[in-house]
Amino acid sequence: MRLQVAPFLTRALRIDGRSGRTYMLRGALVAGMLLVLAGIYDSSAWFGAPGLRLFGWVARVNFFLILAAGPTYFAGVLTEEKQAGRLELLEVTGLRSIWILLGTFGAQLLAAVLLLLSQMPFTMLAVTLGGVSLRQVAAAYACLLAHLLMVGAAGLLCSAALPRTGEAAFLTTLLLGLFFFAVPWAAPSSIFGVLTRWVELGSAMGRLEEVLATGFGGIVLGAQFWIDVAIALVFLVAGWWAFLLTARRATERGPGRGALPIPPPPRRGRVVGGVWSNCNPLIWKDFQFIMGGRDGVWERCKWLAVLLLLPTVPMVFAGAGIDEIAGTVMVLALVAGFVDASVQASRVLGVEYRWGTMSSLALLPHSVASVAWHKVIGCALGLAPYVVAFVVGAALCAPEFLSGLDEVVGEPSFWYAVVQVLFLWHLTAYLSLHMRRGPLLLAWAIWIVGNTVVPPFFFLSNGWILLLVMCVVVLVLHSRILALIRRIAAAE
Repeated sequence: MRLQVAPFLTRALRIDGRSGRTYMLRGALVAGMLLVLAGIYDSSAWFGAPGLRLFGWVARVNFFLILAAGPTYFAGVLTEEKQAGRLELLEVTGLRSIWILLGTFGAQLLAAVLLLLSQMPFTMLAVTLGGVSLRQVAAAYACLLAHLLMVGAAGLLCSAALPRTGEAAFLTTLLLGLFFFAVPWAAPSSIFGVLTRWVELGSAMGRLEEVLATGFGGIVLGAQFWIDVAIALVFLVAGWWAFLLTARRATERGPGRGALPIPPPPRRGRVVGGVWSNCNPLIWKDFQFIMGGRDGVWERCKWLAVLLLLPTVPMVFAGAGIDEIAGTVMVLALVAGFVDASVQASRVLGVEYRWGTMSSLALLPHSVASVAWHKVIGCALGLAPYVVAFVVGAALCAPEFLSGLDEVVGEPSFWYAVVQVLFLWHLTAYLSLHMRRGPLLLAWAIWIVGNTVVPPFFFLSNGWILLLVMCVVVLVLHSRILALIRRIAAAE
């Protein structure tokens, strides 16, 4: 096993060691930790246990980074090999399928573990500052490693079963969303109560809160560790089985048609229409080839229906009110739409960059800004199922929704959240023009670390100041994206 897997790990270490993205991500994490350390030092006169506060911040940020960026990172374990045509070359080497699977997955997992362990100096600093014990450190890192293994195994399963990275990332996000959010909301009755209990025990979020409590004296390897490892093993076996079924399936090489499974070919007699009349062709093009067209919308409707029915059906049988059910529908539709839109933000310009078609777009009789906006509109049309579900949920609890909206619309925090979403999408699109792999991962990392560190320093004085700063940052990113499109088109 060691000799057959070693080439994959060696190649991964060499690529990561020579990639500027690795050092950019580590530098961003170090800068964020230094800012948090400065904030903890300034507030040490009012709060005790500075070491526990620093270590708690490190552990929680790592949890959310793994949960947010893991699906995109691990979803490309096998799909990138399929799309690049390297999987066939690996098969002719004589390696067994299990070693190919473990080698490619182990290389990705090793890079993620090294990134996690690169923060160990700050962990030791937290121990030195006081308030945190070595038992808490060991328990927290065991929790995070098990959480990372489970997320990675879920990405491997989806990567083995689906032909494209975007599709695998979407399905991985859906699985993790069901595990961490949908199932815990199920009614605590009959079989759903047992399932909810196991999910609560296997949740890394709850385990971290237990470990980071003052005076923690529990065991290092708790129930969460073993449950996550068991789930990961199930995902690995299922991924191996899916890999055996799909390894020899021909994979089309080219830009994908959205982040959902490719639908079957049209039925005989069905006429595929051309460009819509009285519509910019770019809108039609991106709706068809980025979002998957009408078939992509239908696939999103089916997956969204599954996501909504899983928690709401048990709530109905448990006698939940219409307001509670409508709130659940709104939250799930909002979260699913946000995740899908973030994935598409990495593809709306990234696909053109990867396939060298920026120069063709620049030749169109439209300005660069007009081209970019029409592409965004085409992608936005494919997100209609999430908008419809959110509107239906809001209509079911209209009085409560309108009263709540009236309360928050005048607060800077509401508009700051809106601008933050725009910032994430702009940052993802900007990074997709620099990186052929993992722009969404880096954008999520920067977004989460920035939101954890920066807001407290501004909201203590005036929240509108931070809102104004973020608006300026979004406008600068917007202008930089347009300038970068022109430069890439000229270079092609």
